[in-house]
Amino acid sequence: MQKRSFLLFLFFLLSSALLPADSNFFPEEQKRMGIQNRVLAKVGDSTISVLDVVKKMEVFLNKNYPQYADSVPAKYQYFSSQWRDVLMQMIDHQLILLDAEKMELKITDGEIRETLFEKFGPNVMASLDKLGISYEEAKTMVHSELAVQKMSWFKVHAKALSAVNTQDVKSAYLSYCKKNPAKEEWEYQILSVKAKSEEVAEQIAQKAFELCKQSPSALASISEKLKDSFPPEKDEESFWITVSDPLKAEARNISDTYKQILSKLPLKSVSQPVKLAGKKDEPATYRIFHLQNHVKTPTPSLRSLYERLQSELVQEESEREFRTYISKLRDRYGFDARNLEETIPPGFQPFSLE
Repeated sequence: MQKRSFLLFLFFLLSSALLPADSNFFPEEQKRMGIQNRVLAKVGDSTISVLDVVKKMEVFLNKNYPQYADSVPAKYQYFSSQWRDVLMQMIDHQLILLDAEKMELKITDGEIRETLFEKFGPNVMASLDKLGISYEEAKTMVHSELAVQKMSWFKVHAKALSAVNTQDVKSAYLSYCKKNPAKEEWEYQILSVKAKSEEVAEQIAQKAFELCKQSPSALASISEKLKDSFPPEKDEESFWITVSDPLKAEARNISDTYKQILSKLPLKSVSQPVKLAGKKDEPATYRIFHLQNHVKTPTPSLRSLYERLQSELVQEESEREFRTYISKLRDRYGFDARNLEETIPPGFQPFSLE
């Protein structure tokens, strides 16, 4: 699986060009796409033209997004935006093929036939006719892809696998734990009682607690019942009852005082009235906490994350090794991307809608 993921990275760097999932995104009216063919690059004794790039993109689009294979606007959008990236990919692959020839890498006819069926389906000839690709061209294309796969495995992925060890995975795990600490979340509601007289506040809060014990989830109705039960006869007996909206917060966002109260409560229960200290001239305040839910999400163990972290490290190392490998091949075979300025005119766009 790791090998397959790596090879997909090598061959399908076009993932940034994902087309919309809705096949009706493009209008039904179909136009014709014009193609201005010319040589784009020369690598060793081989040349890469616009049509070579088109064939590569046709195969990719037909296999991965067949719903757009017959849509001219979709193909135009994809081809216009991605042809330079595909060209650079093809150049890098051609350099790898030169290295494969030097190593006398062997690809069997059986491997080619198997890949042809995998790539184009059981009816290979019909699929190739639809794409405008001859059988010999398809065989050459598949041979090249298989050679690139094998060379990439030997020169890149095998090195990446040996470079990543257990200590690297443990270090990655510690970094993961630092970025993703264990979480503790509380869901709760607060009924608050304030009064000018502390005696009145305590009396009402105690009555509220008795009612809340019977119906913990009915704080709002209890609040109204208390207001009706204790009409103040004097101004100093005035009081206020408020019920908060349902609250949800992680441990790091809750005060230590609240956390201590909530951590002692069973689920779906209410706390004894808690007197909270305020400023000297402020009314006395009592609060009752209703714990609705309490969820702890521990950090996953190293064992459960080991394969994932190892795969990510190997992928990162593979990308570094691949860049190094290609850089060495470009130096060895004298390819400089700046030379493309000689074969590709400034602002050149090989595709048009007609």
